[in-house]
Amino acid sequence: MSKVFHLFLVLLILNISKCYIVLPVELLPKENYKSEYDLNSPKDIMSKEFISSYYTELEIGDPTQKIPLLIKQKINDFIITSSNPLKDPKRDYTSNKLIYDFSKNFLEKYSFYNELKSNSIGKGECEKRKPYDEIEKPIAEEVCDSNETVSLYDNIDLKEKTKYKNFHFDLAQNSKDNVTGVIGLGLTDNYYHTSFLKVLKSNKLIDNYYWFFEFNSWDSTSGNLILGSLLENIYTDKYSSDDLASTHSGDAKYVYWDMSFDEIYTKNGNEKIKYGNNKEKVELNVESNLIIGTKDYRTYLLTVLNEFMNDKCFNDTFKGYDEMMDFYSTINFYYCKNDKTVKDKLYKEISTIYFNSVDLKTTFELTKEQIIKENNDYIFINIVFSENQNRWILGKQIALKYKFIFNPDAKNIYYYPSMSKSESGKTSYLKIILICALFVIVCVIGIIIGKLLYGKNKKRRANELKDDNYEYFPEENKDKDNKIISDNDNE
Repeated sequence: MSKVFHLFLVLLILNISKCYIVLPVELLPKENYKSEYDLNSPKDIMSKEFISSYYTELEIGDPTQKIPLLIKQKINDFIITSSNPLKDPKRDYTSNKLIYDFSKNFLEKYSFYNELKSNSIGKGECEKRKPYDEIEKPIAEEVCDSNETVSLYDNIDLKEKTKYKNFHFDLAQNSKDNVTGVIGLGLTDNYYHTSFLKVLKSNKLIDNYYWFFEFNSWDSTSGNLILGSLLENIYTDKYSSDDLASTHSGDAKYVYWDMSFDEIYTKNGNEKIKYGNNKEKVELNVESNLIIGTKDYRTYLLTVLNEFMNDKCFNDTFKGYDEMMDFYSTINFYYCKNDKTVKDKLYKEISTIYFNSVDLKTTFELTKEQIIKENNDYIFINIVFSENQNRWILGKQIALKYKFIFNPDAKNIYYYPSMSKSESGKTSYLKIILICALFVIVCVIGIIIGKLLYGKNKKRRANELKDDNYEYFPEENKDKDNKIISDNDNE
């Protein structure tokens, strides 16, 4: 009995000791993006699809303030912007915005962090990020080394938040685009960066640097960001470490989350039509609803659209901002009138694109339904083309459709090739042990309770037999008495 209980206790401790943090995330509404184009024009629609960010709500300070923080994949800053302005700012981040322009509705629901109203703020030295005359535009003009009390979910069910004291962050003043704050999940970690993952790790809230998004579908407007865990540690009955595959990300040239695909192709019957070379470097971008394609694919797309060009289909451009490299590039896109003839042609000619990774043991699919998007009067092609680069950048259609796991410390991307397991033979070993242990405990307790109840009943029966007023009738006499009564009733 004691051994079984000890096993159950060990398993329970192992289960509790899994450290991870969950941030609920929401899609930032389109009204919060800067646009220089006419509202709902093709340029406006596509430019707002080009960057499509998520944000989370952070509860911070005493008394609690709820601050929205943008989730950024390409940078590694962790800043919370102060509501108190910087004296003599050298940059005009408030009016000269690049991407975001938070609406009045958004800022009425939330607010900037006011450190002067918090009883738990710890503020250290402040520093300028870069001299104001340099070309590079850092995330904020000035940051102050600070710590605060924050409340975070440490369970996947989001039942209750836990408060953590002395949580480090950079208190920012004059932040880019005047945003309320940023959590970066990028590959790089320059000397002035204090990444959110590093703060979690230093506070022992997570054991590693894994992170991944969890949505019901790639185009969901809400979901979760899980930090510090693999899927197998949370969903022990669905995933196994034996299935986990990995591939390297990032190199000396690029600092994006990218990976090599061995083949990129479409199918024409049994024939493969390949695009690009073997081991083609492809970026994963969870902040975009668009895919940037290559010149080869653009040539193919034009053969599909050629008969409708300038009549029912059109080519246009918008300015796309690269946040990491801090420059604008011209993005070419195609759209058509929402005409039945055109629609039938597009769905017939445009094929699923396959991205095969030997390392991850999977061929990922970008379907025609994800490439073609209807929007009222128009049909848009979600694959666009940059004049500054010739490589694939896969947006949410791939980056969120498949549950990739990222680790900036190892500079690896992970994936479970077998995402669904059969009921037979693939249940977690730990779960089997736990269920068996619980079954044994229940059986032992049941036996003990059964013996106690049986002993009491036996004693009670013995006491009743000793009672002088008790009359005992054998079963056979009972039957005779019952038969006599029945016969008398029939007379």
